[in-house]
Order: sequence, then structure tokens, then C-alpha cells
Amino acid sequence: MITEIFPSTFYSCFSIPNKKEVFIAIQNAKEKEEKVTWNNLCKVAVCDLYVSEIVPFLKPSIEVFVEEFGSLKRNVEVLSIWKSTYIKGSFQEVHDHLTEEESQISSVIFLDDYVSGAAQFYFFNGNLVSKYLGKLMKHPQLDRTVELITPKRGDIIFFPSYMLHGVSSHGLNKPRTTVSFNMKMI
Repeated sequence: MITEIFPSTFYSCFSIPNKKEVFIAIQNAKEKEEKVTWNNLCKVAVCDLYVSEIVPFLKPSIEVFVEEFGSLKRNVEVLSIWKSTYIKGSFQEVHDHLTEEESQISSVIFLDDYVSGAAQFYFFNGNLVSKYLGKLMKHPQLDRTVELITPKRGDIIFFPSYMLHGVSSHGLNKPRTTVSFNMKMI
């Protein structure tokens, strides 16, 4: 009998409990003046936001996420937050959020419903051994290269910061915007 051990990838996606307040806070958030430099390998407009302006509105969503872990309940500190705007042809390369700020959990807030042709958030399975064994064993969970996410307006997704993910090329004339943030368990 095969026993799966060391689960290392997961995500949690749900509708933001106080969606209206979060959207207003994002709309009114001030952008930091200093330019983001980590986006040089992708084609997406990114601006840092002030954590203190938005975090109070994120607390209900963070509490839902932390509650899912039961005995692993922890307090969290939001380390950074930024807005990404995808115009036609924009994309985000496959990456993780393991940074000098030592984030552990990352999150994305989707401000629009997913529609065909729009930039699509996805997780990437970079584990070549897993993919090889998945093909060999015909194991559907191991044999996958990507997990596509088709969010609704107001959905929020949480995942470990080490998970590889990206955003496909945006094919529509209407921009697509998301807000992302990194957290640390304390």
C-alpha cells in the first residue's frame, strides 16, 4: 500500500468575508513611490502598497485561513503587499516568494472574475521526480505539471511561499488586476 508522506503543497481558496471593505481599501490605497525591481523577468505593472492601510481589512480572511489549520493556529504578520496590473500581453514568470523577508505564506486577491483569454494564475509542479513517477505509475495527482486557478471576483488564495506559480499571458484589452501579499507565522 502506498503511503503519501511529507505533504508539501496545498492552497486554500475562498471568498473574502468582507469583500466590499477590502475592495474599497485597495481602491483607496496609496502606492509607494519607490519602484519595484523584482519584476524584471516578467511583463506586468507592479506597485508596492502600504501594509498598514490594508491589513486591518484582511484580518477576517487571514482568520479563516488560520482556522483551517486547527491546532496549528498562529498569529501572522503581513510583511509586504503589492498590486499587479496585467494589460494585453502581460504575464508573470514562474517564481516563488522566498525572499529576504522570510515569508512563509503568500496570498493573492482576485479583483475580477476569470474569463477566457484573461491572464490565469497557476501553480507549477517543478518536482521532476514527482512528474516522472506520476507518468510511470499513472498517478493523476503526481503526473500534473500545472494547476490552473479560475477565480471569481473577491476570491482570495493562500499558499506556501515556496510553491512555484505564475500568471499566463493576458489576451484581453480590459486590464486584470490582483493584489498579493506575503505573511510570516509568529
